[in-house]
This record gives sequence, structure tokens and C-alpha cells, in this order.
Amino acid sequence: MDQPPSSRSARLPVREKIAWGMGGFSDQVATNGLNSLFVPIYNIGFGMSSVLIGWAAAIPRLIDTLSDPVMGNISDNSRSRFGRRRPFVFAGAFLMALGFGLSYMASPYWGSAALFAFAVATGTFFYLMYTIFSVPYNALGLELTSDYDERADVQKYRMILASAASFGVPWLYKICLSTGELVRGYIESGKSAWYGFVFQPMAQMAADDSVKIEVLGIRYVAWALAVVVLLTALPAALFTRERLKVHDQAQLHLLHSGKLAMQNRSFRILCLMMFFVIAGMSFIGVLATYANIFYLFGGDKSAGATWTGFYGTAQGIASLAGTFAVPLLVRRFDKKTVIMSGMALAAVTIVCSWFLFRPGWPALQLILALFVGAGMSAVWLLGGSFLADICDEDDLQHGYRREGIFSAFYGFIIKLAFTGIAFTFGYVLAFIGYDAGSDSMTPQALTRLRLFIALFPSACIVAAMIAFSRYRLSRARVREIQEALAARRASRERGAL
Repeated sequence: MDQPPSSRSARLPVREKIAWGMGGFSDQVATNGLNSLFVPIYNIGFGMSSVLIGWAAAIPRLIDTLSDPVMGNISDNSRSRFGRRRPFVFAGAFLMALGFGLSYMASPYWGSAALFAFAVATGTFFYLMYTIFSVPYNALGLELTSDYDERADVQKYRMILASAASFGVPWLYKICLSTGELVRGYIESGKSAWYGFVFQPMAQMAADDSVKIEVLGIRYVAWALAVVVLLTALPAALFTRERLKVHDQAQLHLLHSGKLAMQNRSFRILCLMMFFVIAGMSFIGVLATYANIFYLFGGDKSAGATWTGFYGTAQGIASLAGTFAVPLLVRRFDKKTVIMSGMALAAVTIVCSWFLFRPGWPALQLILALFVGAGMSAVWLLGGSFLADICDEDDLQHGYRREGIFSAFYGFIIKLAFTGIAFTFGYVLAFIGYDAGSDSMTPQALTRLRLFIALFPSACIVAAMIAFSRYRLSRARVREIQEALAARRASRERGAL
């Protein structure tokens, strides 16, 4: 089979990097937008119990987790005139946008059982459609170049655009509140305007004061976001070029291919590190919303949502700065040194969150956001770069290009972490002491909330650092692997003459 591109073709045009990187914007809006809104909309808005929230979030993720290896194997074995990745990216863009819009169309008049069933059904549809997009999309990014440093640069463009999306994602709950207020105010005023037809379908719901304003707002915000998800996902399918030609590669059996992938020591270490990082970091964003609303602002949802937005924007700014700094640091130091330093910075700062969430001083939390965003930017940017190096190592050992299956099992581990978090999140809220739909929290519950934010994520990051300390694919080792691949290819070409 063919090997990765030669050094002459390793450098990519900027326009192609941007086109592929746009998928990172779409991914950020789709997944983090869903994650950041699901709990406050269903828990605070609809009043679904915290435990049911956890199960409703976890069941779709569990099903989705099992679908990743299947999609990776399908993509690896696909053959078409448009390539083996891009057709799935194209179709998946439309399907996951549809799934996102449907996820929040539940009725506020339904009971808990109906809300739970709807959340599970629409969540499962969204995540399965997201898999069709994300697994081939990530595999496509691994195949764009074979250069050690250029791989980090390719991921930089994804991180830049994902960071740009992260400026808006933390404001989504606030936008839902504002949109709901706009709709209710227009209906109650009885006035007529040229745009009134947009609000009329929600007139009966808007006139009912028992329906919370965020439930009104999300019905508009969800579909607006679905359009954004679609438009930013399509460039990766339309304006990139698949460079690896594998028509002579034998079809790969899913179980055998997965077994070989999980036997790779470097891959296992990378997955374990990412599992711990995600397990820790995923709690901060959502719990910061609760800390802002109930600890800093005494139950004022509008003020709390506003500062949650400022927190997320500050983190996005730091991540964006990191996307420029990390590739430069990688050229001076090894990627492992850079990522370990980033995790250490984030872990120390998270412990300090106990002092940075203070009533009357909401701006202090921006220190937490900036340092955590800067530290974690190394993790989010370099994960795909490490994975591309691992695919080279695997090719040397087994003679196959299997970016799809590695992307799938990498996604499997990441989604497994998210699934575990989703299962436990409702129980964490119950342990903290928040009553679903309540406008306040007890002092004891607030103390438990602050302790959990400060201690659990930092402990997970320390565990990630311990795991990744055993990673061995350095710059020198990757160069040796690629030289061996080039020599093997040359030998095969001579033998074919």
C-alpha cells in the first residue's frame, strides 16, 4: 500500500488547513453547545430531576460510544471516487445539524417520563449522526500531512476556529434567556411587527407564565445553532483533498483491527491521559454555571449566565492564544514537554478556584479561565498530532494505514469518559444538594459545590500527567519511524519494477 506523503507534499496550503479547521468550529458548537445547554435547560428550565438528567445524558453517549469503532472501520474500508472520508463528512454534517435542532423541542407540559424519553431519543439520534461526521473528519485530519511539526500546525487551525466558537458557546444559556424574554415581551405587548410571524407559533406558550423563559428561548436558539453547525462542517468535505490512496490495501476486519490498535502501547497511554483530562475538565464548565448563579449571585440566573459567558469567553481567548504559542513551543521543545507543562499549569490553577469564585468579586474567576484555557490548549491541540505519530508507528509494525480505526477508538475512549461523567453528573448534583428547578442552594450545598470544583478536576489532571509520563514517541523516534517507512516504500517500488 501507499505510505504517507513525501516531504515535498507535507506542507499544506493555508486554505486547505482553514477548510479542515472549520470542522472544529462546527464540532465545538455541536458538542459543547449541547453539553453546556442540556443540564440548565432540562434541570433548571424543565425541572427534570438531577438523577434523570444524568441518565438522559449518559444513555445516548453510551450507544454512541459503541458506534465509533464501527464507523472507523467503515471509513477505513470505504472506496469511492470522492475518497473514503469526505462523503461521510458531507452527509454527517446535515444529519448532526438536524439532530441538534431536534434535541430541545420537548414540551414544557410533559411529565418527567415523557421528557426523559424525548431527551434519550433525540440525544441518541444526534450522537449517532455526529459519529458519522466526526470519525471520518478526524481521520481526514491525520492524513493531511506526514511532517512532525506540520501535524501540530494543522491541528492549530482546528483549535483556532474551535476557540473562536468557544467565545460564543458559554453565552448560549444567556442568549436563551434573552430570546425567551424577547418572545414573551412581544406576545404580551400585543404589538404587530414585520417579524412577528416568527414568534406567533410560540404565542400560547409565551403567554403561560409557568413556562420558563429559557424553555421559550431554546426553541429558536437550537435551530439557529443547527444552521451554524451545518455551514461550518461542510468546508471540510468540499475543500480538502485526500492524499492517501489505499485502493490496494486489503479490507480490514473490525475486531482484528481494533485489537491491533489497542495493543499499541503509545495509543493506550494517550487514551488514558485523555480519559483523565476529560473526566476532570468536563465538570468545570457546567458547575461554573451553578457557582455563578447560586453562589456569586444568589439565584439571579441572568447575572450568573452573564458571568458564565465572560468566564467561557476568557477561556476561549486563552485557548486561542495557546493555539499560536503551542506550535512555536513544539518547534523548540518536544511535544510531550509542552503538553505536560500545560496540564501542570491547569491543575494548579483549578485548586485555586476555591479563592477565585467570590461573591462581590466575580471578575476573579477570569484568572481561572485564562490559566486553565492556556494550559488545556496544549492538550486539545496536540492530541491529534500525537495520534498521527501513532498511526505511523502502527504502519511500521503492521503495514496498514488505519487512521479511521485509531480515530474511532480514540473517540471511543473520549466518549467513554463523557459517558461516565454523564452517568455520574446527576448524582454529583444530588450529592452537592441542588433541588431540580430550585432558585437557590443551601450554604452547605454551596460549600460542597466549591470543593468539588477545586479538587476533583485537579486530581484527574494529576492522574493524566502520571499516565502520560510513560509516553515514548519523541521527535527523534518519529523521525526514525518515518525513515523506515520511506525505506520500505522504496524497496517495494524497486521490487515492482
